[in-house]
Amino acid sequence: MTNWTKQTDYLPNGFNLRSGAGGGDPANGLCFMELTALMAGEPISDHPECACPVLTSYGIKINDRFDNAERQALQPLSIMMAGTKSKSHKRARLFILARTAVDVARLALPIYEAEKPGDKVVRKAIEAARACLENPCKPTAYAASRAASAADAASASRAADAASASRAAAYAASAAAYASCGSADAAYASADAASAAASAAYASAGESLRAKIVETAIAGLREAIEAGPHTSIEQALAVERVMRVKDALPLCEAPHE
Repeated sequence: MTNWTKQTDYLPNGFNLRSGAGGGDPANGLCFMELTALMAGEPISDHPECACPVLTSYGIKINDRFDNAERQALQPLSIMMAGTKSKSHKRARLFILARTAVDVARLALPIYEAEKPGDKVVRKAIEAARACLENPCKPTAYAASRAASAADAASASRAADAASASRAAAYAASAAAYASCGSADAAYASADAASAAASAAYASAGESLRAKIVETAIAGLREAIEAGPHTSIEQALAVERVMRVKDALPLCEAPHE
């Protein structure tokens, strides 16, 4: 049986995920979540009903913030997103995304510390985020939030993005902790902060480090997807639905910006 989580041979050669939604028209191209909607048999939208809203929020933002070539690494996850909607798995997925935010912030940390030697504010924000994830409760969430605010004030050219990554990671951890205490709004805030951490770390990095940040951010999404139900589409149906619009899809190498 074809392992659809590893390859995308159900997509036409030359297909590219676009940045931003295509408005439901395949002729405009499809973003990450629009592809999920198409394969799930839903109206084409970047918020398909079958997908976990928290994962959708994270996926949309990294789709739009990475460059065209790197965005295509999301393609194999589009089919996995179908069927992820599950309230009982939301907490586990939030913490995976928050941990991913910490991981990408740690990758960017040397950039900040190279430009601001001796300044530990960003490192402390990352440490507070990790402590919050290891012991999620209101006191550690508050500490992470305070550390994030301190990191918010740090800036120095490219190091500003590294500081922003740590701030977002701390906010992601804090919001995940508050979400585990029953705050529904915090769940979406945590997902948004996790994607913001990936985006800021990506912006701070050179080419070689960017590749690692993209790999880490997408691996985190895959892990969060696999933490609950996923890939609810029958393979044959997904292929059929893609083939119906194949001739309309723009097959190009240039990014949609």
